[in-house]
Amino acid sequence: MRTALAVLGQTLLMFVAALGGFMVGAAVPALRISRVTAHTDLYTRTYDFDWLIAVLLVYAALIAYGIMRKRTKTCAISATIALVITVAIVVFFTQIGVKEVYAMA
Repeated sequence: MRTALAVLGQTLLMFVAALGGFMVGAAVPALRISRVTAHTDLYTRTYDFDWLIAVLLVYAALIAYGIMRKRTKTCAISATIALVITVAIVVFFTQIGVKEVYAMA
């Protein structure tokens, strides 16, 4: 039960980090890491990866915390499960990172 609650808490923390990373990437163009996924005469669709960098930083912090407390295996398992859940939710069920820019006619 404690592990399930830890995974839930870490998933929520990583989801908040994903939202924060997306907002920071939108506010600071120098930090934006993006890839063009579709381009037509009417619009350009890009995918920004700033949210993923923020989530990976939180993941690294959770692993470092587990190493400092000498609970590497338990912490690594729960943090990895939370990482997979967060990435799956963001990629499959949200539009975080997808931007469409329409051309002015």
